[in-house]
Amino acid sequence: MLGSFTEYVGFPSVVALVLGGIAILVWAATLGGRLGQLVAGFVGVLVVLGGLVLMFFVWLKRMNADIGGNRHDIERDLDDILDERESEK
Repeated sequence: MLGSFTEYVGFPSVVALVLGGIAILVWAATLGGRLGQLVAGFVGVLVVLGGLVLMFFVWLKRMNADIGGNRHDIERDLDDILDERESEK
């Protein structure tokens, strides 16, 4: 599920969510009523937190790809070392 979700999540969507949340927070500050400020502020904080969670998913996706690439390099090196040892015998 995480793999299919992170295919659609990228840096532009994270930036859009964070900026949208900041815009909602600014809008909440300009509202006249206390209830409107409270609701809009709560929604703004949730949107910003959602953007930060998505940023974590993007980071996790990139780290996973980097680890996978390193793993393949290490496997090739290990195969080469084992082949050299077998040829020496």
